[in-house]
Amino acid sequence: MVPPDRTILLIDVLPGTAEPYQYLLQPGAECSYRIITESYNGSILALCRSARVDAILLESRFPDPQGWAVLDQLKAQLGEQCPPIIVIDENDVNLARRAFKTGAVDYLVRGQITSDSLCQALCTVISTDGKSHNAERPKTEAALRESEARLQAVTNLVPDLLWDSEPDGSTNWYNQRWMEYTGQTFEQAIGWGWIEAIHPDDREASARRYREAVEQGVPLRQEHRIRRHDGVYRWFLVNAFPLRDESGKVIKMYGAATDIHEAWVAIEALRESEERFRTLANTAPALIWYNDAQGKNRFINQYFLDFTGKSAEQIRGEGWHDLVHPEDAERYIADYLAAVHERCSWHNRNRIRRHDGVWRWHDNYAQPLFSTNGIYLGHVGVTIDNTEAIEAGIALQESEQRYRHLVELTPHLVWNADEQGRNTYVSPQMSAYLGLPPEQLLNLDWETVIHPEDVDHVHRTWMEAVQTGIPYEVEYRLRRVDGEYRWHLVRAVFEGNEQDRKWFGVSTDIHDRKRAEIALRESEAKYRSLYELTPISKPKALPWFGPNDRQHSPEHQAPRV
Repeated sequence: MVPPDRTILLIDVLPGTAEPYQYLLQPGAECSYRIITESYNGSILALCRSARVDAILLESRFPDPQGWAVLDQLKAQLGEQCPPIIVIDENDVNLARRAFKTGAVDYLVRGQITSDSLCQALCTVISTDGKSHNAERPKTEAALRESEARLQAVTNLVPDLLWDSEPDGSTNWYNQRWMEYTGQTFEQAIGWGWIEAIHPDDREASARRYREAVEQGVPLRQEHRIRRHDGVYRWFLVNAFPLRDESGKVIKMYGAATDIHEAWVAIEALRESEERFRTLANTAPALIWYNDAQGKNRFINQYFLDFTGKSAEQIRGEGWHDLVHPEDAERYIADYLAAVHERCSWHNRNRIRRHDGVWRWHDNYAQPLFSTNGIYLGHVGVTIDNTEAIEAGIALQESEQRYRHLVELTPHLVWNADEQGRNTYVSPQMSAYLGLPPEQLLNLDWETVIHPEDVDHVHRTWMEAVQTGIPYEVEYRLRRVDGEYRWHLVRAVFEGNEQDRKWFGVSTDIHDRKRAEIALRESEAKYRSLYELTPISKPKALPWFGPNDRQHSPEHQAPRV
């Protein structure tokens, strides 16, 4: 057991990095030490000169050059008086060789240190004062070579293509995966042979970016195609990281290439699809847009921008709200957000202000958009200017409203029917006359309310009008709500366009006139019968009296009524 008065100087690269080693050397371990910690920038030399330091633990963080600079400074300034130094760094045989060459007496691999191994290393270097420890170096190097072999085995298991290269781009090492993928032998790939595996179209740009990364001392990230052993080129993501010396100069590049071919092809197909969509959207004479799952705008086509005179930034997000007519905005926006909430198809009509300040009517149609795994992404929509059609429809509605008001004021019975004679509208007067609700009249068999003696005549007249399209006119008796049949004169015309032709009809009550005509005919028939039965000489014609009670001769016979 080494006496506890031995002092260990622990040099750490950053505050806090010494704590694990302090824990490993805490009292109660196999060895017990007094530990002093100092940073790279501290007064290490003065401390080593003023106090007894039995050993130094130097925490190095390659490729940070400060650790190696401290090691060089200690050996140069203290010479033979320098306490034995143990370097702690990565599992790299080249770093271990470099540490020994610079003056370290032992090299420990970070992450593999235990309390026992650290105490044993300190006991050894302190007891021998570092002088006989050189005999252990071959064992240490052998262990490191064994560790490096294990690392090589691990690198051959990963699917990535790994290598290290010089700053000029020539390679020194590959993992087995490179040879298996490219079909190159190690001799073919070493040096500049790797360039033969890169797609000819990618070589110049890849080499230029590599040189720029080396010159700037920054990591490299790029994509290029690498030829597979069967001649097929596949896309790879290349990451390379620089290794610097003490002066900060890049002395090596470590790289890895990851196969991203499927993802790259999918992304490229997506780019092409988006480009086709944008081209199509920007050439369509309609306002095309995409809103996200929160209802915020993410895309509008060029026609949309030209129509509104706004920039994309002004419309994006919720900016599109300001384009809607104030009278339509609240209802329109609430209706759209309801469709977003329900993730359903949507149609609405509103007015949008054109770039010249004119409000134009538009029909809006949108469909929900989902990802391949069913996630709702928002709505894609098209907005079509239908001002002329919508205003014509509004005018038609207003005209029909006026027509209905007039119909409701007239005493006549007004009706509309389709080409086959099925009623499409009946006036309130018709409903009141027959004592039936309007909806029942639309499906009524009219023969049930027409006087039985008139049915055949009405049917023949109607069929003739339907077949020829001539105006329909007929007189018949129609049963009133109280059961009385009253005479009506019914007239109808067939009008409209090819898509919407209708019968427009009016039934006028002529019952009183009809009764007067019948009474007149009956009176005239009775008079003639009496006249024919009278036994007197009959003139060829009866005299008649004109204006001013002037009698006219029989030859000027009055017309019969």
